[in-house]
Amino acid sequence: MTNVLTRDAREQGEPEVGASGTLHVRGAADSFMFECLRMQADARRQSRIAWLFGANPLTRGARQWYREALHESRNARRLRALGTDFTLLHATPDTDYGSGVDTLVIGPTGVFIITTKNHSGFRVTVHNDVLLVNTRRTHHIRDARYAASCAAKLINPHTDPKASEFVPVIPLIAIVDPRSLAFVGTRPHNLLVTRSSQLARTITRRKRVIEEGALTRLVAAAERNGDWYADSRVVDDTFRHEAAFARLVERVDAAARRRALWVFAGVLALLAVVTLAIVVSPPAM
Repeated sequence: MTNVLTRDAREQGEPEVGASGTLHVRGAADSFMFECLRMQADARRQSRIAWLFGANPLTRGARQWYREALHESRNARRLRALGTDFTLLHATPDTDYGSGVDTLVIGPTGVFIITTKNHSGFRVTVHNDVLLVNTRRTHHIRDARYAASCAAKLINPHTDPKASEFVPVIPLIAIVDPRSLAFVGTRPHNLLVTRSSQLARTITRRKRVIEEGALTRLVAAAERNGDWYADSRVVDDTFRHEAAFARLVERVDAAARRRALWVFAGVLALLAVVTLAIVVSPPAM
C-alpha cells in the first residue's frame, strides 16, 4: 500500500507513529463525510410511500457534501493504488496554496501537487494556458502553479531553483467526471490536466527521474516543514464516520435501484398497453 503521511493532532502535539513509520489520520474525504452526516442528521424519517418509490433519502443540504465525499473517496483509493514507491501527504487546512489542493505525491516519477476540481457533467477545455469550464475562464492553472511553487520551496529548503539538485513540483489538476476534456493549441508547460479516474495512470506512466535516496530526503523535508500533515480526529472518530457514511451510501444506492425498477416497470406497462391496443384494435377497412 502507498505510504500516507499525516498528522495526528493530539494535545501533546506529537503524531502517533506506527511500527512502519507511517503516521495515521483520517482519510482525505473525512471532512466531507462529517459535514454530510451532520446535515443528514436533521433529515425527517421517510414515509413508507417515499421509501417504496425510491425517493432520495439525502437532504438538500447534504447532497453536495455527499458527492464531494464520494469523489474524494474514489481519488484516495486511486492514489493509494500507486504502490509503495510513492508517498502521499495531505495539506493542512491553514496552508496558503489555494482551494482544492489536497495531496502532495512524492515518487520516482516526480513530485506532484494535486488539485481536485469537481466539474462533473461540464465540458472542460484546456486552451494554451487557460482552463475553461464550458466557455467560462477559470484561474485553475494559475492557482495550481502557485501551489506548486510554494510546495517546491517546502521540499527544497535552502536550494537554489537553478541548481541541478533542485526538484521541481509538477502541478496536476484532476477534473472529476467531466462531460468531456479537450486540449486546444499548445499544452501548458510543466503542468498536467487529467480526469480524476486517470490519476494513478498519469503519475506512474511518466519516466523515473528521482532516485530512492532523494525520495527519502524529499519526504523528510516535507514532513519536517509541517505544511503537509492533515489535522485529524482520533482514530475511533474516523472509523465511526466511515461506517456511518457507508450505511448512508447503501441507503442512497438502494433508493436508486428502487427508482430504476419503477421506471423499468413503467416502460413494461406502457409497452403492454400499446401491444394490447394494437391486438384488439379493429383492422382498417
